[in-house]
Amino acid sequence: MAAITSPTRFMAALMGLSPVRRQSLISFGSSVIVTLSGYIATVIFAHTIGPGPLGAYFLFITWAGLLTTMSDVGISGACAKRISEGKDQGSWFGAFLVLKMALLGIFLLFLIFLQPLFVDVSASGLFLPLLAAVVAGGASGIVSTAVYGYGSVGVAQTADLANTLIRLFVQVIAVLLGYSVAGLIGGFFAGIAAGVAVNMRFLPIRPSWFGREHIKGLAGYASWAFLGGLVGIASGQLDTALVGYFLTVESVGFYRTALQFSSMVLFACIAVRAVLFPRISQYFALREKEAITRLLARSFTYSLLLALPACAGGLVLGGSIVYFLYGEAFLPAVPALSVLLVAQLVSVLPSIILTALSAVDRPKDAFYAGAAGALATAGICWLSIPASGIQGAAVAVLAGGIVSGVLGSLRLTKVIPVTLEWRPFGVMTGASFIMAALIFVLMQIFPVSSVFILILYVIAGTVLYGGCVMFAEAGIREELFGIARHFGIPVPD
Repeated sequence: MAAITSPTRFMAALMGLSPVRRQSLISFGSSVIVTLSGYIATVIFAHTIGPGPLGAYFLFITWAGLLTTMSDVGISGACAKRISEGKDQGSWFGAFLVLKMALLGIFLLFLIFLQPLFVDVSASGLFLPLLAAVVAGGASGIVSTAVYGYGSVGVAQTADLANTLIRLFVQVIAVLLGYSVAGLIGGFFAGIAAGVAVNMRFLPIRPSWFGREHIKGLAGYASWAFLGGLVGIASGQLDTALVGYFLTVESVGFYRTALQFSSMVLFACIAVRAVLFPRISQYFALREKEAITRLLARSFTYSLLLALPACAGGLVLGGSIVYFLYGEAFLPAVPALSVLLVAQLVSVLPSIILTALSAVDRPKDAFYAGAAGALATAGICWLSIPASGIQGAAVAVLAGGIVSGVLGSLRLTKVIPVTLEWRPFGVMTGASFIMAALIFVLMQIFPVSSVFILILYVIAGTVLYGGCVMFAEAGIREELFGIARHFGIPVPD
């Protein structure tokens, strides 16, 4: 069968896949493009404006993310859950729309009243942009919640992709023109507008009349969803905030650059997790627990398929990558990068587990597990950053992920069985070790002295790992070959 070259035939083939495969494939492709685009843009920012302005922008988006989550109070998660159950979708969306707008207005008045407390933000002239970011995030959340809750994960991922690409395009142009932090913030708003436009174009449901029961149904779930969401954003931002509190803006730039690069470990996990929530929620409503167990086991396998080699390769090549991509000024980030790579690998488990807990109507348990991890992260950050710098923050993130993963697993196994596919896991681990060991030995003979040699090592490692896994694990091989054949790509029988 000839490979598909026409866009129309490609879309027809894509729609011919099962929903889970199709949405996972779209989500994975989007994650790859988003992450690679972010790397390229960050390299440009690092060489153009340096760690100081970059750190200031990272602090801005940290506050924007935290305040947007606080303004939501969990009703977006509640609405996504109720819509995913398949009943009264328009009424749930109508109730959500009214509540969201009312709460957003109240929260903005609250922020204006508390402006004197935002001393650093106001002194930098960023308070009004911060208010605008909360409004923009709220508007974006309204449409994205309806799209995601309905199960249109491909549309949601396309909107995120548009958000990222437009944001980075505007930011790169603005930075090259000399606008520095202002250009980065302008691109932030441009990206949100692009994402909203895509979601609005494919909005699958419309708000309709609702009753008191819909308000109560959202409120009952929202309280724990809000706490869980707040814990999630806190877990992702507390380390950055405390680095900024104890250290310098430049240190924030070092730390966030390392954190962003380490996120390559989560390529596949992000894609898989995006598909899980509405699918598990639907299975749970139909009482198909065995299907959830199988879906989770396969999700762990495909999340780790790229996470394990990315972590192993990053540990060996991380220093060279930072030097040749970001520049010598960012070398202080290398020790933290090594720890963060392991932390991101560990976070695969809690990321999927906490998503599953929320989807099986256990937001309270998801909150407890996530809160314990966030408290561990915050406590260790507070003690270790003054003594160890950004390496201390990286260790705190690793510890928080372990705590969340263990507690979340204990909670979820009380509802449904949770298993790993042990043979694929063993094959992937062994292949990652072989790849990393061989690259390490070759580096002693042929040191990484240029970007060209670095790229050759990355390509060689990818080919070696992929070859080992495809040879040793028939299940993964046939799954991937089956998708390739579906698109007309010639592969062996």
